[in-house]
Amino acid sequence: MKNIIILIFVFISLTINAQENLNTLTLTPIVFDENSNHEQVSESVKNLLKNKMRQVASKYGFSSGILKDKHIMFPDIQVITKDVIPSAPPMISLNVEITFYIADYDTRMIYASEIFEVKGVGDSETKAYNNAISKIDSNNQSFRSFMENGKQKIINYYNTQCDVILNTARTKSQIGEEDLALSMLTRIPNDCDVCFNKSLDLSVEIYKKIEEKICNENFSKAQSVWVTNKSYEGAMRMEPYLSKILPTSPCYNDTAKLIFEMTKFIKEKEGREWNYNVKKEKDEYEIRKMQIKLAHEVAIEKIRNQPEVIYRYWW
Repeated sequence: MKNIIILIFVFISLTINAQENLNTLTLTPIVFDENSNHEQVSESVKNLLKNKMRQVASKYGFSSGILKDKHIMFPDIQVITKDVIPSAPPMISLNVEITFYIADYDTRMIYASEIFEVKGVGDSETKAYNNAISKIDSNNQSFRSFMENGKQKIINYYNTQCDVILNTARTKSQIGEEDLALSMLTRIPNDCDVCFNKSLDLSVEIYKKIEEKICNENFSKAQSVWVTNKSYEGAMRMEPYLSKILPTSPCYNDTAKLIFEMTKFIKEKEGREWNYNVKKEKDEYEIRKMQIKLAHEVAIEKIRNQPEVIYRYWW
């Protein structure tokens, strides 16, 4: 039937600016358990350092990195002096040298580093550390230069290595590692205009190779929900799966038929309208945006499923 609703794009509003929201330059704050200077700090100090780095990264134009991201920021801590101040109660004074690094976790490349010397006092060593860290001024020129230098070097890396990265991703795709290929491409920051646009083209190309698998998986999940819960609520639970099935997908016609039957069933049995943000025709621009978005989701899932243990490389 010509008037059958072709497909539901549940999350289509999220893709209006899809290209602008993907591949933002990210930086993941990490405090390694093993410090190169063998200084041991408490978990509260580690968390304070992570929060400091996260705030600084945001301040200078980085997004929060997803788990196990490629670009990392980490500190090395060295206590220069440690004194006990005779008072009631006794106070601990620490003169601490903290070296911050921006690096590539995969290649072990250091993009930028900067040393900051701060002094902290507290009635415990942890409080002395916290006091010292709180005095790190992210507004000073040294920190600004450090962050901007690191950012520019990351961008330069992708601009100069673009063809190598794209060819490697293409090779991974050819041997059946499409999710790994997409995870490589999704790390290319959109600050690198030319390389970023090339990565989007290749992402869509690779995504099309696995579109049938994704289509079948999501159609099967949607069917299972509907079989066990033929109701308006069941239909709502199906939306995340249906939204990933595009007009270009092999199971698209079966999906359109299922949607039509569900809409009719809910109307007759419950007297309710199943309202959606509907896509009524094959718009290549909209489809491309959704393919880019879904390819990005595949990439993020691959990255999240990598081993969670992050080891300290001896840079």
